[in-house]
Amino acid sequence: MQSFPTSNRPKISLRHPNMFAFMSTFITIAASVALAQDKHDQDRLIIAHALLAIITVWIVVPVAALVARFGRDTPGWIKYHRRLQGFWTVPATIAIAILGLTAAGINGSIFKAGDIHHIVGIVLLFLVLGQALGGYMTEKAPIRRHPDVNARPATRILHPILGVVTALISWVQIRLGMNENGYHSCLLDVLNIVFVGGFLLVYAYGLAALVVERNAAGRSWFDSIFGLGRAAASRPPQI
Repeated sequence: MQSFPTSNRPKISLRHPNMFAFMSTFITIAASVALAQDKHDQDRLIIAHALLAIITVWIVVPVAALVARFGRDTPGWIKYHRRLQGFWTVPATIAIAILGLTAAGINGSIFKAGDIHHIVGIVLLFLVLGQALGGYMTEKAPIRRHPDVNARPATRILHPILGVVTALISWVQIRLGMNENGYHSCLLDVLNIVFVGGFLLVYAYGLAALVVERNAAGRSWFDSIFGLGRAAASRPPQI
């Protein structure tokens, strides 16, 4: 009987620390939502909503994006990117949405059609979930190699672009939330500029270095910018 090779990828069980963190997050959020009844509870929900959003948007998402940008020559880089996004960003985004909607529902309707912060939050939730699905499809999509041409599937091109767009929207959302809940301060503005501006500068440097590397390998500047040209001009990522 023919035997098929088995995957060496470790199975995720309930004893796995990432799975434990994933489940405990939702248990905590569910308990907070179930016990929330008055204005005091609403304030605590808003604070938890804001802190979780700031940690995710200012720290976790930029780190995961920079791992994908600069870590492609490091074996196993995709594992760290996947874990940061899959075991923190996705569940945290869901938790942020639950906390925000529950806090809004204490004094009235959960969904407020005219509230820009709420509308952008719902859009971000679907964008993050879509990015998670897109990341899975990107990892599974093969690169069609040819002696002269390296043809990348559309998902490998769109995933990082949509990721940066989603991050930009999330930074705007942080600012909208500060204004809506009266937490606006010069310190928060400075921190927002430092984290967002720092990430954009480092990420732009990584893109510029990639374009220069492609051009030095023989591509035209146009092909270097848009990732076209000879397969030899791009080293395969070290998965």
